[in-house]
Amino acid sequence: MFLSYQQASNRGAFLVLRTTGDPAQVAAALRSTVRSVDPNLPAANIATMEHLVERTLAQPVFLATLLTGFSALAAVLALVGIYSVLSFSVARRVREIGVRMALGAERRDVVCLILRQSLSLVGAGLVAGCVLAALLSRTMRAMLHSVEPGDPATLGGMAALIAVAALAASYAPAPRASLVDPVVALRND
Repeated sequence: MFLSYQQASNRGAFLVLRTTGDPAQVAAALRSTVRSVDPNLPAANIATMEHLVERTLAQPVFLATLLTGFSALAAVLALVGIYSVLSFSVARRVREIGVRMALGAERRDVVCLILRQSLSLVGAGLVAGCVLAALLSRTMRAMLHSVEPGDPATLGGMAALIAVAALAASYAPAPRASLVDPVVALRND
């Protein structure tokens, strides 16, 4: 594209070359050609297209990597939090579970009770999180590439992934609750 020097507000000029050989050899030939036309004309910032694209994408790639790392850390912290809260809840309910077991509840019933309660809490958190994510994703529109804000497939996929991870985190305390000996649980109180 040619722009008249008088029309262009930019004082620099750009030259783009396609080469078949080594770009370093072409750069040396380009510098000597520019010097032969005008010795005072600098031929600076010679770079390959790959380097220019890499330099242009460096900040978005860094931000994406940083956000991915923070997201993974947040997911691990959430799973540790779910596990901790459920373990604490099971430990606090030893007497109740012991009474249930003494009255004839089976281990499977106790496991289902713990899992049902944990998944109801996780479900409430997922609904609130999906609503907030749909609202806040509109403010992050510039950072979303090939994903629309509030994309149902993305929100649904992430909600399903979180639900599966929360189920795995809540499954560990549930069998432990079913192993409570009713006599020991009632005697400790």
